[in-house]
Amino acid sequence: MVPRTSADFVDAIRRAGGIITEDDSLTGHAAVIGLRLGVPVIVGVKNATETIRDGTILTLDARRGLVHSGTLGSVKTDQPAPV
Repeated sequence: MVPRTSADFVDAIRRAGGIITEDDSLTGHAAVIGLRLGVPVIVGVKNATETIRDGTILTLDARRGLVHSGTLGSVKTDQPAPV
């Protein structure tokens, strides 16, 4: 957990399943790099670095901007999967 990212974090962002950032701007470094790399990003999560502990498993619903503790079963989407 870090309060902000820089170019030093790009490799970690590439490996991440998602990004949660306290910065509420879609033009912040973590948001821009995450979106460019196709990594789900949720911005504006207040006190994330104080609340979320290292090693915590989270599930991100980037579409709705929700963070769930733990893992969720299969997640339904609004669009059918291609056949």
